[in-house]
Amino acid sequence: MSYPGYPSSGGYPPQAGGYPPQAGGYPPQAGGYPPQAGGYPPQAGGYPPQPGAYPPQAGGYPPQAGGYPPQAGCYPPQAGGYPPQQAGGYPCNPPAQGGWGGAPVGGMPGGGMPQGYPGSPAPCPPQGYPGGPAPGQQPMPGYPGGAPAPNPSMPGYGGGAPATPHSPAINRGYRGAVKDHPGADPLRDVEVLRKAMKGFGTDESAIIELLGSRTSKQRVPMVAAYKTTYGKDLFHDLKSELTGSFEMLAIAMLQTPAKFDASELKEAISGAGTDEACLIEILSSRSNAEIREINQIYKHEYGKTLEDSISNDTSGHFRRLLVSLCQGNRDEREQVDINMAKQDAQKLYAAGENKVGTDESQFNAILCARSKPHLRAATRRMVTATRRMVTATRRMVTATRRMVTATRRMVTATRRMVTATRRMVTATGAWL
Repeated sequence: MSYPGYPSSGGYPPQAGGYPPQAGGYPPQAGGYPPQAGGYPPQAGGYPPQPGAYPPQAGGYPPQAGGYPPQAGCYPPQAGGYPPQQAGGYPCNPPAQGGWGGAPVGGMPGGGMPQGYPGSPAPCPPQGYPGGPAPGQQPMPGYPGGAPAPNPSMPGYGGGAPATPHSPAINRGYRGAVKDHPGADPLRDVEVLRKAMKGFGTDESAIIELLGSRTSKQRVPMVAAYKTTYGKDLFHDLKSELTGSFEMLAIAMLQTPAKFDASELKEAISGAGTDEACLIEILSSRSNAEIREINQIYKHEYGKTLEDSISNDTSGHFRRLLVSLCQGNRDEREQVDINMAKQDAQKLYAAGENKVGTDESQFNAILCARSKPHLRAATRRMVTATRRMVTATRRMVTATRRMVTATRRMVTATRRMVTATRRMVTATGAWL
């Protein structure tokens, strides 16, 4: 059966033998979808075989004007039945001789016998699917055998092309607690900042509420929006209104990560002394692309390359290590060569723990050029080897202690023998 306003599932022509016609039906609809071919009326009792095709129903399914073109019929027209369908669609297998009439697709309204009864031909593919064969059939030549399977490399699906020796940069997987604020607008946000800084005093709670609920990519555009709206520099206004650590935090939250890193490196180098911990943390944890961006921003903001600043403020092997790191040429492949990791672990061990002093050049060559997964694998190898050596050393110490204990016992026994010998000599002299 069909429902008003929905397309009928055409493609089922009349069959020889079937069910008795039923009176009544549905009124014609003005405009809509193509005429239905071979509808299936409700069942009326058992299955009395009748010769010939279905007689026309009274007030059944009249043709509907407009809509989609009808599909090609699966079976030839029969006397007294419905007219054949027009061109379009895919052909079906011819009906089998004898047995019951053709069974409709399972699940269709007014369906007859389930598929698999003797003499029931394979049904046509349902309308709207690209040539999918019925169960138990082979795909038709020249047509795809069913709906294509999703391609794993297409957008929206996980996976993709297999990994190659030159994989992309490692995704460090940022897991920020602050999510994008829905409906955030920089123009409205700068109005809140302007209102918080305007007049006597500063509404620090409003600034905290605004900056704390926006992500970095939502905060950075506020700087340009503030200057566009009010013709003033947002950093200058914040510095004039805020002080101390809160001022530093607000300024840092409005900068891009690369610009913030560049400013931190400049502060670590400037002035008396050097903040080595800051230099190590930034240069050793950033990706190649991030380090190159930091170099560009540093040169643009301070008129001097980062390498020159580091070279002028540090010395020795530490300077060589930092200069190597700020080049941004680290291997970023995710694949780990186990044999190379073992070799690097042996080299690091030979350059450090297993020699008097340290071969800093060997550490610089490995730590600044190898990928981070590779370094982790080499470190695990070194830790495993060190633990084995510690275990062997402990066993040697235990064996040495046992030898010392046995030696002490031998010394005690020797002393006792000497004492006994002296007594024997004394007794012999007295007897003589």
